[in-house]
Amino acid sequence: MSDLAGAVDGLAKALVKEGTAARMPIAYARSRTLQFEILDYIDLGDFANRLALAIPAVKPAAKGVLDALGTTVVRNALWGSTVARAQGASIFFPQSDARLIPDYKKLRFGASNAWTSFLASYFEEA
Repeated sequence: MSDLAGAVDGLAKALVKEGTAARMPIAYARSRTLQFEILDYIDLGDFANRLALAIPAVKPAAKGVLDALGTTVVRNALWGSTVARAQGASIFFPQSDARLIPDYKKLRFGASNAWTSFLASYFEEA
């Protein structure tokens, strides 16, 4: 799992580096990414694929996430065409800043990489 966490960290840093110019492509990618029952979580692989297409500068970091998913996800079962793009792991990316969870940054994952900083900067720019 540490390879995947490191890859997410790299993606988050790449997204922050792109700044406000990437806000609309990120928003579009997020809106088109698979969501499941809890709408604040999106499929990480689907999101990485969409970012790679939408923002060329983050394509290497997105590919890093996809590669790490390939070695982290042991089994991924799909039930129907509506979830055919699912990659087997989801990530917290709320639909609005009102849904940000203050304690998320206290979790081991939230405290150990740049994903929390990415979320904060993304919603700050909104």
